Amino acid sequence: MQNNDFPPLRAPKRCALAHDLSGVGRCALTVAIPTLAAMGIQPCPAPTGVLSTHTGGYTGMAVRDLSDYLEENLDHWESMGMTFDAIYSGYLCHERQQAVLSRFIERQRALGCKLVVVDPVLGDDGELYQKLTSRTVSAMAALVREADIITPNLTEAALLLGIPYAPGTPESARTYELLAALTELAPCVVLTGAMGAGTHQTLAMRRGDVGYWACEYRHVDAVYPGTGDLFTSVITGALLNGQVLPRALEVATWFVGEAVRFTRLLDTQAREGVALEPLLPLIMGNWAQGEEAMLHRPASSPVPRARWVPRG
Repeated sequence: MQNNDFPPLRAPKRCALAHDLSGVGRCALTVAIPTLAAMGIQPCPAPTGVLSTHTGGYTGMAVRDLSDYLEENLDHWESMGMTFDAIYSGYLCHERQQAVLSRFIERQRALGCKLVVVDPVLGDDGELYQKLTSRTVSAMAALVREADIITPNLTEAALLLGIPYAPGTPESARTYELLAALTELAPCVVLTGAMGAGTHQTLAMRRGDVGYWACEYRHVDAVYPGTGDLFTSVITGALLNGQVLPRALEVATWFVGEAVRFTRLLDTQAREGVALEPLLPLIMGNWAQGEEAMLHRPASSPVPRARWVPRG
């Protein structure tokens, strides 16, 4: 094989993944690891807990809190002098993991880490996930303040801000106020699950912006656990590959939509999550040069475009 047969020669960027490992049901690490790897990123998992299944649609799962192991894992990495280009955290199995991760983030920032992504995994449809408590919410509210970017859904946004859950987004002025309040917690926020006038949207805002980015997508009448984990994984990979925020929003919105539509055609149980495995070639493009080359198979829909919505 000649050198010109390889992708551009550069060492893959390295991302520390603090998330749970669920054996059945695609979510968390079983989604983040293959997605980031497909995008040319080296995923380094630090499990916060192990579960026989995820908590969305299954009951009676076996759960092990790995708080002690998590701290030992991160300490061992640092004792070897390992540094990370990004840290991406999600599900916390115990509230004391927040302090462990905060210390790790602080030390890695001092060593040059440029991107910290916190997906505040807390709940959906106005309800906390199984096994989580108000203490988890408080711990997550502290952890998001360590992040460069957070990716809540509407339920998680309400929990973090301590406000009533309100599905959808009534009008652009109130959307702006919600996003602006979230940017008081972290410099950048990407909000999923928003609904406008007959549309479904993902939204993004940076602290101090006088508007926000909105990316509309075609809604599919199906709910699959783990799509938020997939969305955040693509956002993280795109940003690490040099994409600007609105483009990262577009690619993540598009890829989750592709996965949902494909899985709907399979007619599998929703609790198994989206069948992302056959679709990973779609994001295996030439990211090193800032462009996606959709490989091996055509997409079923074009990548949507984010539009700028000025403050109303």
